[in-house]
Amino acid sequence: MNRVRPGRSGLRGVVDGVLYFHGGMSEWAWLDNIACQVPITLDGLDWPSTEHYFQAQKFAGTTMADRVRFAPGPLEAKRLGRVGRLRLDWEDVKYDVMLRAVRAKFEQHAELRQRLLATAPCDIVEHC
Repeated sequence: MNRVRPGRSGLRGVVDGVLYFHGGMSEWAWLDNIACQVPITLDGLDWPSTEHYFQAQKFAGTTMADRVRFAPGPLEAKRLGRVGRLRLDWEDVKYDVMLRAVRAKFEQHAELRQRLLATAPCDIVEHC
């Protein structure tokens, strides 16, 4: 597995045991939160994608969170996530929120989980 191509931001593919990807890379788009639109269930609610969940958690407990949850797609969810007033502890919790979303994606979708396991022993790095 040594597919390396120059990309917009440098390395792409597997380089020295690290998998560099972004959503525009069709081979690895299933890793991306916007390009891979699979539903997840978290906190007793169904979410259209991990991006919807992540962006909505910026406004947890508010009507804005519902607007993000029901956004027509992940790009709109991301856009909405940039226009509201963030919860006060966002900087403290955002990585844990993303971890929960991504963990749910791979726990709830067996095919994606198998693809993820097949990347071992590579570290995975998303870049734009």
